[in-house]
Amino acid sequence: MTYRGNREDFGLHVRFFCGKEKCMGLDSLVNEIVKDFGLNAVGRFEVGNGVVVIVSESHVYCRRVDGLFRIDIYTCSRDFDEEVVQKGFSELNRKGYSVFDQEMFRRKKPDKEVGVAVRISEDDYFAADLNLESDSSERFYNYFLGFGRRGFEEFVYEFNRGVPESATRVFCSRKGIVVLHPWPEYSFASVDVEGGRLITEISKRFNLISREKVKYSA
Repeated sequence: MTYRGNREDFGLHVRFFCGKEKCMGLDSLVNEIVKDFGLNAVGRFEVGNGVVVIVSESHVYCRRVDGLFRIDIYTCSRDFDEEVVQKGFSELNRKGYSVFDQEMFRRKKPDKEVGVAVRISEDDYFAADLNLESDSSERFYNYFLGFGRRGFEEFVYEFNRGVPESATRVFCSRKGIVVLHPWPEYSFASVDVEGGRLITEISKRFNLISREKVKYSA
């Protein structure tokens, strides 16, 4: 298990690959993950070659990659910690799943001066956390909100019915997948993106860092 970060940051993010000799399919695995990691699923959207499950504190993204399953779990729940993750892995192993290339890190909670904390992985996965009290991060956030008008299919789940700014939005196109989750009560938001072309466009538009294995940038 590769671990980065500390308990003072903005939620725990877990990434891993999963496989099984006689796997019953993506939906079955998603159900097992939600159960074994103690997540509260409230919505589900089929996107591209995978599924995004909205949980009460953010999301799970599970998709097929080269005959295996690639899973990202990100949640700000205080109950979702390193011990819960290890128990979840143990349950999957007990059910016959092989779990490997596990990585776990805490998302950064940027202050107003920094505005945006970005993590870009070499496998074309982008994670950013935004302090919406910063002008730069607000522009960043509004850019993603506009994806629904740029040819992306849009899925919306409103946590507080009738309060659009509370909605988690999932955007999907051939370029990639975007999950946008606001935290209006804290003036923060999180953005997750998968897709090399899309990440390149975002990086150039906002002058973000060159891609590395793991790195944070303002």
